Amino acid sequence: MTDGFYLFMGLTRLGNDYNVWDAESHVTYLKPGRGKITADMRTDDATFDLIREKTADGSKYLHWFDTDITDSSGDVVATVRSRVYFRLKERAQPAPA
Repeated sequence: MTDGFYLFMGLTRLGNDYNVWDAESHVTYLKPGRGKITADMRTDDATFDLIREKTADGSKYLHWFDTDITDSSGDVVATVRSRVYFRLKERAQPAPA
């Protein structure tokens, strides 16, 4: 349900100057999900500002995103932790001093 979402969000928000890969995910199931289930996967601008800051010199950065999966009653039925790899592509890195 959540695979690839943060990868595509990163590519969309950061553009073609970044390598973005799904690195790993962990799911914790808390109770059966019956009926309609929902995942709210919003990410604020500050997160992408942090990613730009951490990768500005060409370093890799692995960021964890947390998502609650809820049922129609609003109860959390599972939690997902997704780790995404970010790195500024060599062509976009600043020239060495």
